[in-house]
Formats: sequence, structure tokens, C-alpha cells
Amino acid sequence: APARRGPWVEPAEPRLWQVSQDLLFPLLVDGERIERLTIRRLTGQQVAELVLEDDDGVSLNARARACMAGLHPDVIAALAADDALVFADLCRPLLPAALARLEEAAMADAAGAI
Repeated sequence: APARRGPWVEPAEPRLWQVSQDLLFPLLVDGERIERLTIRRLTGQQVAELVLEDDDGVSLNARARACMAGLHPDVIAALAADDALVFADLCRPLLPAALARLEEAAMADAAGAI
């Protein structure tokens, strides 16, 4: 028997789901020029996959931000410092609350260590 096709689901208000920003310093990734990043909210399924994924070299929040941009974490790590700061600022309001709290705690720990 053919598998039942699921419903078509999309954001009711797309402007609440994503934001785009031109890079000040574009990159070439596998020969493709990247000039603009689009950052999207994560779905529950994506968060579950990120939590279950085991990647010793990249933190959960770094992987989440890369997923939000639809890019490999190495691409995000290669952003120019100015672009990386803008990227982080754009991601922050779109992060799931639990990941935002983890990031805030990590930042507080880092500030306390100084």
C-alpha cells in the first residue's frame, strides 16, 4: 500500500520565521559564492536531531546556528569577524528558548572567568 502523504505545513507568518543579511565579506564555499545569509527558526524536529547528534568538535549552539543558516558549521566558523558578530546578533532572537538559555549561561560563565 502506498504511504500516506502528510499535510503541507508552512509558517503562517514567514516574517517571524526568518531574517536575511548580506555579508560584508562574501565567501566561496566549494566554489559557490555566498553573499547573503538567511537565518530561519529551527523546528522541533531539527532541535531533536541536533541534540541527538554527537559532534565532539562543535558545540550544540554552533551546530544550531549553522543549521539555522542551512550551512555547515565550518562555513560559519570561516565568517569574517564582523559578519560573525552580525550573524550571532541575528540568530539570537530566533534561537529556541532552551538554547538561548544555554548560551546565556555559557556567556555568564565566561564573563565570570575573566
